[in-house]
Amino acid sequence: MDGRKKGGGFRYVGALAAVSLVIAGVVTHTVNPLWRQVGLFFIALGLAGLLTLYLRQNGLFDHPLIQKLDYLFRDRGDENLDVYTKIGVSVYLLALLYVLVRFNLRIMPDQIIFLGVFAAALIGKTRKFLSNWVPFVVLIFAYDSMRGIADNTGFPVNYLPLIHAEKLLFLGNLPTINLQEMFYTAGVTRWYDVLAMNVYFLHFTPAIIFAGYLWAKKNQLFLHFRDAMILVSYAALVTFLLYPAAPPWLSHEEGFIQEELHRIRVEIETGYMPATVNTIYFLATSNPVAAMPSLHAAYPFLVFIYARKMWGGRGNVFILLPLAVGLSAVYMGEHYVIDLLAGFIYATAAYRIIGDGGTEVDPRG
Repeated sequence: MDGRKKGGGFRYVGALAAVSLVIAGVVTHTVNPLWRQVGLFFIALGLAGLLTLYLRQNGLFDHPLIQKLDYLFRDRGDENLDVYTKIGVSVYLLALLYVLVRFNLRIMPDQIIFLGVFAAALIGKTRKFLSNWVPFVVLIFAYDSMRGIADNTGFPVNYLPLIHAEKLLFLGNLPTINLQEMFYTAGVTRWYDVLAMNVYFLHFTPAIIFAGYLWAKKNQLFLHFRDAMILVSYAALVTFLLYPAAPPWLSHEEGFIQEELHRIRVEIETGYMPATVNTIYFLATSNPVAAMPSLHAAYPFLVFIYARKMWGGRGNVFILLPLAVGLSAVYMGEHYVIDLLAGFIYATAAYRIIGDGGTEVDPRG
């Protein structure tokens, strides 16, 4: 019997997630002295994951006691859900949507597991959900943790090249400046300012909702979409490390943009910014020079690409998502248009590399 059969399959994505968690722990431990214990925790968690995968690979989970526990938690088959289960899942999702809207909450990556596992349990797919989603969440969390060192690698932060490229693309103009001159007044918060700020944060949550739909409807396409999101994230990370790029607001603060420019999100966020529930994700470090490429553009554009694969021409409506998020990012001074175009290119490249497994368009959606 080969290791694949003995151990239930060596999950390469799971192994990558565990390794990434170890690397994120090393980075956290090294870069931020205040978080050394957190870094050690990440390292221990990653090593525990690798040990678990090793034991599974070598058939050490085949003990009769483990098999009995495995049977108790085994997922149900792929039979159609009964009406009561459908009602239960629908009520749960509607209640979740109500809470998110009512309290203006934003879902963080690690909270996907906590929120999604209940719906998965209702349909008898808990193990499948955890198997498919935990590596994804860990990899995204590890990416966010490592992203914070992009301005500490010794490479100079790029200011002028992006400004020059933007002006070349727009005949000497900076779209951020033009939009703010037309629509923004300092000290005055208009409805579209609040709308733009909230749309700006729609780069990740809609992608996760879309991934959840694919997981429920077409698991194979979900796996490809998931892996494309992971690939585009780590491709962007490498770019951040090698080419730290300042967004418009930072270039203005450092004097490279002389015209008046506002970081609208910061100026109006008190009382308007979506609230969050603090979980382990907040240990990840942010990075002000991780602007090129824009993942605010890349993630929604991946949704558009796979929506077209899922629904054909009807999926074209999803182009509104990356365009809306991108327009908001430019208006608020968070990104140049050139950052968005790079995000679109990275997303397209990730799709081409990962592919869709030959999934056919479902004429019924």
